[in-house]
Amino acid sequence: SNSSGAISAMKSLFVDLQIVWTSN
Repeated sequence: SNSSGAISAMKSLFVDLQIVWTSN
């Protein structure tokens, strides 16, 4: 459960970073 949450948070962060990269 904890591991799944960490992966989900990491994935969300990566998506946010990718959006910033594309926007920039």
